[in-house]
Amino acid sequence: MSTRSNIGIKSNVDGVISVIYCHSDGYLEHVGRTLIDHYTDPIKIKCLMELGDLSSLGKNIGKKIDFDSDHNSEFCKAYGRDRGESNTGCTTHLTELEYIGSTDNTWAEYLYLFKDNAWYYSKGKDFNLLQESSFEEENDEDDEE
Repeated sequence: MSTRSNIGIKSNVDGVISVIYCHSDGYLEHVGRTLIDHYTDPIKIKCLMELGDLSSLGKNIGKKIDFDSDHNSEFCKAYGRDRGESNTGCTTHLTELEYIGSTDNTWAEYLYLFKDNAWYYSKGKDFNLLQESSFEEENDEDDEE
């Protein structure tokens, strides 16, 4: 079973939030960790968003691959670029509340948002700053279950 997530970036110009879907490993320790460790450069984040919806997020954008073959997990696996699907581009939201409440998030367990030069995450409520302590908190929650 996949842990689905959405990844968004908030425009500094008009505040519009552009969002892509990521099918696999959306939990903090994978997608969250990958975002804060490898996607802090606004140009690289823009390239990620232009890639569109993802099967999996890698440390690097990479280049076109055969979607059905095993590939290096260091690179993103994209539905549009690598499998030739259409309608895989960004969706947009006008506010953070709209992003959180969107029906696009029906299956997403985690929402990520890049704004003010930092990554934030939500599990369906408010956005929280994504930082080292976020991973410790999630591990504590897992231990309680």
